[in-house]
Amino acid sequence: MTVTTRITPQGQVKITAVKADSSDPQVRAVLSKFTPEQFNALTGNSESAGWLYGIPLTPGHSSTKVQTADFQKYMGGLLSSLPGAEQLNLKSSPLKLQDTTTYNGLNPQGLYALTTTTSQVGSWQVSLGQPGSDGAFEMEVNNVTGKTSQLYRRDGLPASQVTSMTMPIRLTLTVDDQVVSFVMNMQQEITLKQK
Repeated sequence: MTVTTRITPQGQVKITAVKADSSDPQVRAVLSKFTPEQFNALTGNSESAGWLYGIPLTPGHSSTKVQTADFQKYMGGLLSSLPGAEQLNLKSSPLKLQDTTTYNGLNPQGLYALTTTTSQVGSWQVSLGQPGSDGAFEMEVNNVTGKTSQLYRRDGLPASQVTSMTMPIRLTLTVDDQVVSFVMNMQQEITLKQK
């Protein structure tokens, strides 16, 4: 999957193109549902969403913002292409994450260095199917945490970004009238570099 993002020197951020492909026809049908509008709605991006560019460049200064992702709308659009989608009964609460970004000053290469810590606000719950019925699925996430180190060039464009994210997930499945519940811990490492 390739996502193209436009970032202006004024801090305006917007996803402008999404390209995804797969050799599997069913997977390809789902991936074809990804649109720039869905990504922008999911991440809260808009023409004026470059809030990071407005923080004071004073070493040690921190700014906080809560971002909300509407997974009900996002996942509903993707699942609509699957057979029997109307029977899925998808329900999802919004995922709210609080980002606190601290400006650390210039690094030895003269790039703006920032650190962002992420924490979850409230609970995020997703369910498919009728509760208690065979094949029902429930997911609950309560403690997403993360840390991101970012470097920006003097012209305002990003130079690199390293993100570490941890997400404990409780899953509850109903199979053959038996309810199975377990917890898994998802860890994600993302590194973005300028070409």
